[in-house]
Amino acid sequence: MQLNSYTVAEDPVAGHCEPNALLKVMLDMFSDKATSSIFYTTDLMVLIDIIHRQLSDMEAGSKTRTHYLELLYRVFSTTEYTEHNRRQRELTICLSRIAREDLEESERDRELVARIHTAFPLLFEESTVI
Repeated sequence: MQLNSYTVAEDPVAGHCEPNALLKVMLDMFSDKATSSIFYTTDLMVLIDIIHRQLSDMEAGSKTRTHYLELLYRVFSTTEYTEHNRRQRELTICLSRIAREDLEESERDRELVARIHTAFPLLFEESTVI
């Protein structure tokens, strides 16, 4: 699967749905191991880079940031992420920052970070994400 449109965040139906169409497709693709297995390892690495960039750039309260956290959880759940641990340190720092936010609009994001940490403790064993 080509990630070209996704890497530049071009949404062919912008403004018509939430999450945007490309993010929705990615969420759907990573909802199951069978569909996520069609991605090459290099595609997954690019996707991890994109997720990291988006999580780092988005503000608290952004619904899109919440969708990217959900996508990260699904990537961890349905792929062999631990074979390469792409951007593990950077993701840990980013997730730690989100976990420390005390704004009401960050509540759902903090819940997703806690879910990621609980489901994949070995990925973050040396961190203080929670």
